[in-house]
Amino acid sequence: MNVYFDNAATTQTDDDVLEYSKSIINMYYGNPSSIHLEGRKTKVLIEESRNIIAKLLHANPSEIIFTSSATEAINIGILGFVLKNKEVQNVIVSPLEHYAVLNTINFLKRYFNINVDYLNIDTNGEPDVNHIEELLSCKPKSLLCLMHANNETGSLIPLKDITNVCLKNNAFLFCDTVQTIAKYDIDFQKSNISMAAGSAHKFHGIKGIGFLFKSDNILIERIINGGAQERNIRSGTENTLGIATMAQTMQIAFDNLKHNQDYIASLKRYFVSKLNENFEHHIEFNANSDNKGLYNIVNVSFKVSINNETFLELLDINNVAASSGSACSSGSNKKSHVIDILRKGDNYPTVRFSFSKYNTVDEIDYVIETLKKIIAKFPIT
Repeated sequence: MNVYFDNAATTQTDDDVLEYSKSIINMYYGNPSSIHLEGRKTKVLIEESRNIIAKLLHANPSEIIFTSSATEAINIGILGFVLKNKEVQNVIVSPLEHYAVLNTINFLKRYFNINVDYLNIDTNGEPDVNHIEELLSCKPKSLLCLMHANNETGSLIPLKDITNVCLKNNAFLFCDTVQTIAKYDIDFQKSNISMAAGSAHKFHGIKGIGFLFKSDNILIERIINGGAQERNIRSGTENTLGIATMAQTMQIAFDNLKHNQDYIASLKRYFVSKLNENFEHHIEFNANSDNKGLYNIVNVSFKVSINNETFLELLDINNVAASSGSACSSGSNKKSHVIDILRKGDNYPTVRFSFSKYNTVDEIDYVIETLKKIIAKFPIT
């Protein structure tokens, strides 16, 4: 049996999307900036797709900017905002953010002398709302950068509380919603989020397409120069295939939202119960991921004398795909900065298991048996 439990890294593309892709490639080959029939036809498809996505997100079509990825959306949003709004000289961020956010902010700090404040977080990885309010009261007009759900532990921020604090202090919120788009019904009109990022391959779309949500009242500087595509914010010929299929796969996700939530949450509950049943005294769940946070992520440390890399390799040898953290950091030979902060530098192997609608109870049973075999080979600490 081959088991894929790394859906927080990327997801299997929906079959319907694969079929739809063929028709898009065959029928919509015109450059959307061209004024002839084939160009106009492609442009109409892109705008129809934008309207679908905007409606699902409770946003205006003008607030959806297509990008090549969430990472690009993050860079365009954060860099563009700070460069355009010179009065914003302070950025507040959690140390547990994705490196796409942290490294973008470090770039601003290094080359533009932007002040950066790092938030206090609790043992579950949640930001201290009182600390946010304290910082914003001293430094209004700041840009606050927080992910809606942590990509490694699945911990969710109290979004309404945080946006209320931002409103009270005239601050702006950039929210990395990569792990929650098409998993939750986020109302961007009511949420008071200034900017957000999403990526299709996290919800069963194809890779190479993402978007930036930018509230209409937010101005940003263009950082990718060239043509006037995407409302003069993101230059370059649009990815027609990616845009059209992202709209389709998001529609599929929302059409089945409640069913998928219930089913995947049941898989998570079953997996947690089996972990507790078989390894109760030899595991620790991180950020309360056993009963809180995203319904598709379990982050667990195993109290065995083996390093993280070897543990994951043994899972892989047994045809189980899981990870220790963000796929974007793999290959860097660095331990997850999130787990390092939350676990204060202990050396227990830590694994993120993340589920999708395509996973089954039988796969969980197989993974539990595989974990038994692996753990039996090494001393318990």
